Amino acid sequence: MRVPLRWLSEYVDLTVGVDELARRLTIAGVEVAEIIRAGEWDGIVVAHVEKIEPHPNADRLVLATVDIGADQQPRVVCGAPNVRAGQKVAYAALGAKLIDERHRCILNVLQFLSRRSTRVDQKRNRERFFS
Repeated sequence: MRVPLRWLSEYVDLTVGVDELARRLTIAGVEVAEIIRAGEWDGIVVAHVEKIEPHPNADRLVLATVDIGADQQPRVVCGAPNVRAGQKVAYAALGAKLIDERHRCILNVLQFLSRRSTRVDQKRNRERFFS
């Protein structure tokens, strides 16, 4: 059975970290078989797509100028056919970290992130679960 920490925190005051909580639950007789961590990010921001231009050297790519705040408007090479000016997108800057149970990576390029790459599921809250 999966139990989200957010749900559990509505019933008890969670003052310890995830690993310590799992240890305490197991000692109390409720075995925690697995801790699933999803959506731990560092360096990911919401960006506003300001302008879309054709890529000068590729037919299926575009150059997207994005506003990430702080007077920065980087240009990102994008292959997504559905990106449009005016959209808000997940943006990963150089050195951004994406961590989940299957992947650990540090990005070395500027890029937009899809729902699949960030593992965001709009129908379920998948922040952290106990099994």
